[in-house]
Amino acid sequence: MLEINARSDGSRGKEQRMEALSERLERACKVLRIEPQEGQMEASRVFLQELQRWNRAYNLAGRRADLEDLAGHFIDSIAPMMYGGLFCGQHEMLDLGSGAGFPGVPLMIMAGPLSMTLVEPVRKKQSFLRHIRRKLCLESMQILGLRSEEMARREEFLNGYDRIFMRAVADPFRAMKMSRPLLASSGILILYLGKEAGSSPESRKKEAERLGLKLEGLRSTRRLTGKDNYLALIRKKE
Repeated sequence: MLEINARSDGSRGKEQRMEALSERLERACKVLRIEPQEGQMEASRVFLQELQRWNRAYNLAGRRADLEDLAGHFIDSIAPMMYGGLFCGQHEMLDLGSGAGFPGVPLMIMAGPLSMTLVEPVRKKQSFLRHIRRKLCLESMQILGLRSEEMARREEFLNGYDRIFMRAVADPFRAMKMSRPLLASSGILILYLGKEAGSSPESRKKEAERLGLKLEGLRSTRRLTGKDNYLALIRKKE
């Protein structure tokens, strides 16, 4: 009897966690003024559950990361949806340094369908991304096992992407320099910045200009994420 009760309690606990997760995602969508479909919410839950399971075994996002932490990464990842025009039309998109799929997979789920390439050199993370592609039927998602520096040296990737996403950027100038050769003419680089890197727009503007780029927007995502993070939109000049 005790064993049965323990399983029952564990099941209730899991249901409560998933309900809390769904409510958190729904609140984030309200901030972004989007109305997700049930299929998108279900795909979000599946992605986060699968990531939590794989993370325990393979340390994809930090062994101590629980479901709530991973949900925070998910919500941070979809912050570019505050700029609705980013996802209008047919664009080739690149998640440069995807890791465990942030921000590429959340954007595929919530802003898709998208033509998105995820670049990740670590094999165990590549394996997880392929698993998620199959699990969620994300047929337009490609996975490249390359380093960012290598992509920038290969002709087939040059000037090939209309949107490039780089998350958790510590050195904005290096990120801009690395991604610029991959941007198509008038393409947009979206940098996810922390408090220190994001709170000095004049520095970001000057760095962009040095590389033939233009800073078009720098917005706080605090209302969405609850953290002092910023999102920078940087366009490649024609």
